[in-house]
Amino acid sequence: MHELALVEAMIHAVTEEVDRAGVTGPVRDIYLGMGPLACAGPDAIRETFALLASGTRAAGATLHIKRSALNFTCGDCGASGALAEPFDPCPRCGGAVLHLDGAREIQLLSIDVETD
Repeated sequence: MHELALVEAMIHAVTEEVDRAGVTGPVRDIYLGMGPLACAGPDAIRETFALLASGTRAAGATLHIKRSALNFTCGDCGASGALAEPFDPCPRCGGAVLHLDGAREIQLLSIDVETD
């Protein structure tokens, strides 16, 4: 149940950022960036958020999740770009030494808060 810990950490980060900014209004929208190989799927994140946000500054906020492309850099030829599938070889040289850039990341991109 990776999403439980992820969503708890996200709500904590949202609360800290809003408090640090001195904003008193409710959180309206939360924008996340999610790599294609993140350990939890968008639907599980949304469902867990709906359960855990109750009673927090994030209660009632809309969670927006943007999936990123499967970006790579080839360790053999240095090519970079996006792959269609995780185990595809480098499209330029056919190499298999690929470094996936941000494929497993989940990032808090931005927070929109209602102001008076």
